[in-house]
Amino acid sequence: MSSYSHETAPTRFVEADGIRFAYRRFGKSGELPLLFLQYFNANMDDWDPSVTNGFALDRDVILFDNAGIGSSGGETPSTVLEMTRHVLAFCVVPPVNALILAERLPDAQLVMYPDSSHGTQYQHASLFLKHANLFLDAQF
Repeated sequence: MSSYSHETAPTRFVEADGIRFAYRRFGKSGELPLLFLQYFNANMDDWDPSVTNGFALDRDVILFDNAGIGSSGGETPSTVLEMTRHVLAFCVVPPVNALILAERLPDAQLVMYPDSSHGTQYQHASLFLKHANLFLDAQF
């Protein structure tokens, strides 16, 4: 369990699709996080802490500022579709360790597969095999 609450969690940032998104994370880690979204021009501070802290007792909570809102960069989306695209970009940022490996290994390639994590080779076997063979054929 994180020692942070809605009121004390530090604002963190991640860049996705050229936008610097602001977010806060707190609560019980290890489970699928509960992502709190807001309407068009509301920011993460507009959530009632009694609600978010209540969820955080048993869940991992992420408060999120969409593009152009609060501490996030970029332009404010004007449609729900645009908002959704930004949320998806925020949610599929590669893990930090994957980025570090891709930066430090010569000729490394980072490929992200939809709705998968460590089980990519099982969930997307034919696509994974194709990409791996293309990479290996180009290297040797």
